[in-house]
Amino acid sequence: MTKMRNSIGLIWIIILCLLTLISYAQEFEIEEVTAEPDTTSLVIPIIEIPEEFTELDSVSYRADNIRYDIQNELIILSSNATMTYHSSNIKANEIVIDLANDQAYTKGETWMQDGTQILYGTGIRYDLKTTNGLIYDGASSLEKGFYYGKEIRKVSEDVYDIDH
Repeated sequence: MTKMRNSIGLIWIIILCLLTLISYAQEFEIEEVTAEPDTTSLVIPIIEIPEEFTELDSVSYRADNIRYDIQNELIILSSNATMTYHSSNIKANEIVIDLANDQAYTKGETWMQDGTQILYGTGIRYDLKTTNGLIYDGASSLEKGFYYGKEIRKVSEDVYDIDH
């Protein structure tokens, strides 16, 4: 009988504690807290560029690693780097696009297709404005022959200058 009274007393204590907690919970108001938005924001204006300009000067590129050096205006592409500009496609270990000087150059094994001409070499310097360039330790084919040189320069659309 004492065990039963102790159990009933314990149950009443638990019930009183729960009722007390519920009454205190009703006294507290839960406020919804929202974080203030970041006051530093960057506003980028939307400028519409006519399509004829974007198609003429668009440089597209892709790589496993892309770094942007904003201060020096460089885009550095490495590991499976490719770049397309007009009728030229370049693939290399590393491609650096120098936006300040409108040039691109590669490091390491390089493949370049310029129109129908395909060139191989260990590095390229390419002028984005004139589409002329220089390939180091280059090789290519022309009609039924092959040519090699320490430096192969594209002088004009159909003229290449080869040294050594």
